[in-house]
Amino acid sequence: MKGPTMVELFERHKRNRSIRQMMKVASEGGYWIPVEASWRQWANPNFEAERTTFPSPDTIRAFAVGMGATETEVLMAIGRSLGLDVGPENDTDLILPGAGVLGAAEKNMLATMAAFLVSKMEG
Repeated sequence: MKGPTMVELFERHKRNRSIRQMMKVASEGGYWIPVEASWRQWANPNFEAERTTFPSPDTIRAFAVGMGATETEVLMAIGRSLGLDVGPENDTDLILPGAGVLGAAEKNMLATMAAFLVSKMEG
């Protein structure tokens, strides 16, 4: 697994700023900011084993703007933090060109399909 986890990404982009300062940057940029506890959870290595949910797209955008990173960097770092092997070197990734512009119903169908496939792999 190559590339930073969220803890490492926060450290790279922190530049002597506090979590609250990064939250302020996101807020001033017009982005909804998740509660401070969410920022601290993803920036603190002591929480890594306890994470069970994936952040919302709004949270990912806020993290990216607040840190000064790209959304892709944040998304891949979150995946790594959850134990997923993500990155350009991974040739086992499933890539769905155009999935980002699908409607809500189609995206929901893809999410349901992914959950079903994961449950089959685990069971």
